[in-house]
Amino acid sequence: MKVMIRVDRVAAILAGCDCYGDLIAEVDPRELNLDERNALALAPEQHGVTDLTAPFPSPGTYPAPPETATPDIRAWLRWRIKCAYLHEQARVQQQAEWKAQADAYIAYWMQQPPERFIRKDWPAIYYSAALPTGEANSPTLPERDATDALERIEAALAEKLDQARELAEQRNRDMEKHKAQSAARRQASQQRRARQLSAWVENHMDDNAKARFKLNLLPEDEILDAIRAAAYQPLDSFERYRKIRFDDITHGDQCIDGQSLDCDTDESKHLSAEQFERFRAIEAAAPEGAKLKALIHSCACETCNAGTIRRSVQVVIPVGELLFSREYALDVPSQPPSEQPGANPRNNEQPSLAPNSVAPD
Repeated sequence: MKVMIRVDRVAAILAGCDCYGDLIAEVDPRELNLDERNALALAPEQHGVTDLTAPFPSPGTYPAPPETATPDIRAWLRWRIKCAYLHEQARVQQQAEWKAQADAYIAYWMQQPPERFIRKDWPAIYYSAALPTGEANSPTLPERDATDALERIEAALAEKLDQARELAEQRNRDMEKHKAQSAARRQASQQRRARQLSAWVENHMDDNAKARFKLNLLPEDEILDAIRAAAYQPLDSFERYRKIRFDDITHGDQCIDGQSLDCDTDESKHLSAEQFERFRAIEAAAPEGAKLKALIHSCACETCNAGTIRRSVQVVIPVGELLFSREYALDVPSQPPSEQPGANPRNNEQPSLAPNSVAPD
């Protein structure tokens, strides 16, 4: 019978031998005792050769293979006998651990409601029911190799899982219903928006615009600009906010025009008396339904760290299915003397948006 063994290179050279590495040797099973025969029988075979050097599977912590100077089949059989004994001990211990884990897992999850068995892990779209894993305070679920323990857990928690599956299916039905309702609302909103734009062209724009609209040649932005201008007409006397520019900051000598500013916008927590009076004046002039919010804008030069702060009021006006946003200055004057209020009027406007969505400046 052919077997694969290994002779250690260093040991062989030190012993004056030049035969080392993986070798095929012949063994007669009749000359072996029962333990050696069992070890031989359990060793893997490939192409008619039984491999005594094959590693043992987990679990188990095994001794190093023999490092013989000459071919020694019995040394390799003794090594496999010892490894087999250690493997069996480790397997029994592992089975006991899996059983204890299963007992603790079943005891804990039998007390939990079915909702806790429901999951929707990314990128899953729908809810499903499964044995929970990795939850805080929960006993560990045995690993996949513990098939007997996992089958026992699934059998013990079968009723909980069935209830969880029913709940998951109901959630999925509710989710689909909600998605359909949302899609219907969006479609209805889009239809109302289209009718609103059409009515505005018909009632407020000139013949040229009406003719272009009929031929689908009128840009939507032109209609929105007209609606926006009418919505904010009561505030035309107030100065618009202009974003902070590089030249608005007193820089150090090393700075040159065109370098970057680090800017941030947040809700303002404080206003001076003068700023608040201007805020109230804009609020009084704003059309009904407008929402106002005081903002603070800060910019600093990325080179010299010089900076400045300004405040503005954001005025959001809903017009039917449209939502417009525009900012007005609370620090007056906020523009250089050479610029007139109203210059570049769209530098702080936001496009018309769907209801309940205001884009940040």
